[in-house]
Amino acid sequence: MGTNMDQSDLIDKYLKRSYWIELFAGLLFVVFLIVLLALSLGVAGYQIKSNSYNLYLIFSDAGGLKKGASVELAGVQVGQVEDIYLDGVKAVVKISVSNKVNIREDDIFSVNTKGLIGDKFIKISPGSSDQLVKPESYITETVDSLDIEGLITKIVGKFVEKNE
Repeated sequence: MGTNMDQSDLIDKYLKRSYWIELFAGLLFVVFLIVLLALSLGVAGYQIKSNSYNLYLIFSDAGGLKKGASVELAGVQVGQVEDIYLDGVKAVVKISVSNKVNIREDDIFSVNTKGLIGDKFIKISPGSSDQLVKPESYITETVDSLDIEGLITKIVGKFVEKNE
């Protein structure tokens, strides 16, 4: 009978140990699922808390501007281009701007190039108004992209004409 007690004690001890191992494995699995969900949402572009607000810029020509391009104020990146689409014959550029940055009603948005033929970005030229734009506003105070390639083509074309 003494051995039966020893066996039952061993079984109880094994079951208690097995319970804690299974509990730990289950908790580890739940943590793994939460991390996987958070990473999936991050890759899909969802944010739990947004540190920025959106504005919509209306351009006649947003030539060369791409999704992900930077938005700069005084040479410092304060946001990025989220989307570009057509609305009739106008280009609408959706940008996100840091909550720390206040955009005034008379600020001017222009499409610029980094260097001579570098990447395009949006430059914000500050205005002097005391009125701030509201998130999700549509802004028409924009300056279209300067088409450097088109200008070079015209200059070279005229140069070739003169030499013929």
